[in-house]
Amino acid sequence: MNTRLFYAILFLIFVSLTSVCSSQISTTQEIPANEVEIKNVVYDYFSAIRNQNWSKAKDCCVYKSDRYYKTVMLEDRIKTLYQHCNSVYIFCAIIISNVNITDNNATVKGSGTMIISTGDGAESESSSSVFLLQKTGDSWKIYSSYLIQES
Repeated sequence: MNTRLFYAILFLIFVSLTSVCSSQISTTQEIPANEVEIKNVVYDYFSAIRNQNWSKAKDCCVYKSDRYYKTVMLEDRIKTLYQHCNSVYIFCAIIISNVNITDNNATVKGSGTMIISTGDGAESESSSSVFLLQKTGDSWKIYSSYLIQES
């Protein structure tokens, strides 16, 4: 009987120690909600460009900002290409490497590629960039970006 009691107490101690230890060790790192929202805005922007959904791309930008006007210029360039070609395909993607948030402003660093393909050929551009975002109301929007000079 003493042996059973001893093993029961030992088992309870073991269970309580493992539950205390496991609650202090985090196996996954939680990503702040703002960071997820910010990344989604940048990913949504690139997805909208790829799908040539210009209103969605502009919705990801602060109205009349630098990035908004660059999006309008890209839209005009693609529309001009359509005047000379039957089809225009855009592939673009970004890999986000860093997000910094300060109050209602954020910077997103990433490496991206854009390929514009027509029946006459293709042009591509790859670069590392920083996107600047502002929180307007309840949502984050891109207002500018700049290229990072590679060494």
